[in-house]
Amino acid sequence: MPIEICVDDYGMSEGIDASTHYLVRNQICTNVSALVVSPRWKRTAKIFESECGRIAKRGLHFCLTGSGFSPQSKLSLRSGLVDERGSFLPAWQLFVRACRGDIDQEAVAAEFQAQLEKFESQWGSPDHIDSHHHIHQWPGIDDVILKQISQLKYSPILRCTTGFQTFDLGAKRRWLSFWGKAFQKKSQALGLTTNDRFATIFSGSKMDLRSYVLEFERAVRLARTQELSLLWLVHPALFVDGIESYDSYQVGRVLEHHILSSEYFLGHLSKWKLSVRDDRVTQ
Repeated sequence: MPIEICVDDYGMSEGIDASTHYLVRNQICTNVSALVVSPRWKRTAKIFESECGRIAKRGLHFCLTGSGFSPQSKLSLRSGLVDERGSFLPAWQLFVRACRGDIDQEAVAAEFQAQLEKFESQWGSPDHIDSHHHIHQWPGIDDVILKQISQLKYSPILRCTTGFQTFDLGAKRRWLSFWGKAFQKKSQALGLTTNDRFATIFSGSKMDLRSYVLEFERAVRLARTQELSLLWLVHPALFVDGIESYDSYQVGRVLEHHILSSEYFLGHLSKWKLSVRDDRVTQ
């Protein structure tokens, strides 16, 4: 069963994009999830084509959250999806509105379609579909997304955050696994394909190389033993400015890039017979 290492948030920043290009060129990462709501999208999509070609699978990272991003469709304040400035809401605020039924589902469908068309205009049909902050799994949004995808003429894989229960899950991981299981069950009932299991590590600047690799190996071992597909989600970046402009979250992204590109991690990829080129491109 496939073990996929997917870069999240492609298009969000220059540092994330530079890291993505390096990791994909070297076949360390197998998949990319793209934020088409980013003002960088069209330019960075073309750069990806020239630098990476079709090495990696490409997916739509559907977005309804983040004050720095604007909708691709005409959303009114009454839709419940935007603030007074017309920007998307913080994740927690959108979640509360979704649970209360205070969002316009037709507006969600229109925005999904607009982002999908923007993706297709640059990269064609997506290989997979997921979302920023995993909002496609939330109540009031999940059924809309599933209906839209069921009507497509192709069959992208739907990402769900169903985790391995043997992990020492923190509150966030338990939260992700809860919504991931519900979404996976709904998807499969409609005959749609999902990944079997999901895993990720992101602990800001406290990330440790050996601990990271041990968790990765544990996830791979569980997936192989149970004959399940695994999605390992990563959030790497490279420094492109002075270090003073980076907070602990951004520093954590840079650390993850260096872990993923380290000889130690690459050696463990080879140990598990995962796809890594011998003639790696220099950074």
